[in-house]
Amino acid sequence: MDQVAQGYAVIAIIAVAGFFLRRTGFLDETAVTLVHRLTFFIATPALFFTALSTADVQTLLSTYFPVIAIVSVTGLVVAAILARVLFREKFAEAVATATSASYMNANFVGIPLATYVLGDATLSTPVMLFQLLIVSPVLLAIFDHASSGRVTVKSVLTQQLTNPIIIASVIGAVIGLAGWDVPFIVGEPLRLVGSAAVPLALLLLGMTFHGDSVFARGNRGPVVLATLVKLVAMPALGWFFASQVFHLDANTVWVVTILLALPTGFNAQNYTMRYGLSDRTARDTIALTTIFALPVMLVIALLLAPMG
Repeated sequence: MDQVAQGYAVIAIIAVAGFFLRRTGFLDETAVTLVHRLTFFIATPALFFTALSTADVQTLLSTYFPVIAIVSVTGLVVAAILARVLFREKFAEAVATATSASYMNANFVGIPLATYVLGDATLSTPVMLFQLLIVSPVLLAIFDHASSGRVTVKSVLTQQLTNPIIIASVIGAVIGLAGWDVPFIVGEPLRLVGSAAVPLALLLLGMTFHGDSVFARGNRGPVVLATLVKLVAMPALGWFFASQVFHLDANTVWVVTILLALPTGFNAQNYTMRYGLSDRTARDTIALTTIFALPVMLVIALLLAPMG
């Protein structure tokens, strides 16, 4: 539990620093774009390439990847049905609410969490790969159909094939699976650049919350629903499937459960904005789940964290 508290404290301190850098005007809106580009296009791909090229990828993807997949899909479907039934949302709006309830922040919070709390940055890889390679194309296809009445396969595939994190992760995973050694002259620069990914991601996390108003009237029901699914239902389902269905060891159950307690990812807002849907539910859910993820993770740590 102390490890979780200390790890989250590190995350919070850097994120708060990013918030005040924007709040005080030391960094303006252009800095947000710059830091995002550095993080998304350069530092994070370098981090995942370095980590996966030296990791036991086969074990990483075979142990708890099925649990992540099952729980993510379940959370998405259940939240969409509840949004339709309880709030009479249209199909596209219900899917948008469900995205806020199930899409995890595997990059900006997942990588720091895996690094500082779990001790291995690659532990968030199954979450990230499943979302980027499987969930995102499906969501984009749904939103494409809802907005235009047809699905543009080319646009959906282009989003994935031009994503630098996916490209770097796939190349790194192939190298890791093949057992090849990356030459020092190539690997060391990438390692150094990748080491900037976590602090940049955390600064960006804090910077993006500047100026946001949380929990506005008119969408409180969907926000509460999405928050409860994300921080209560998904970790609980993760624990159930990991321990009772797949019978994973105690440490893996702990890893799965705390990863499924990650707050809502920024792509939930990006997708709704891209297709002309209201982003209020996504924005408020991102803010609330980021705030309340800490107490949830502390409870999970108290119950499941390995001793010693």
